Amino acid sequence: MNLASIIVVAVLMSCFFFFIALPFGVEREEHDQGDFSGIRKPRLWPKVGFALLMSAITTLAFYLADAAGYFDGILG
Repeated sequence: MNLASIIVVAVLMSCFFFFIALPFGVEREEHDQGDFSGIRKPRLWPKVGFALLMSAITTLAFYLADAAGYFDGILG
């Protein structure tokens, strides 16, 4: 894997895990009529940290799998 491939895999994995983590731990504001108006505490920094950690792990796994030759017949 060259540097460009590593960056692409890391960016794609971080976006993937960030969008997966978005709905967890959200507190919504509730009004008298029972309507939901918005999000009170989105807690984005833990989600960003989770996404970066998981993308680092999966990028390392892809890199090690490519170095071991698991993708030789698939990706050429």
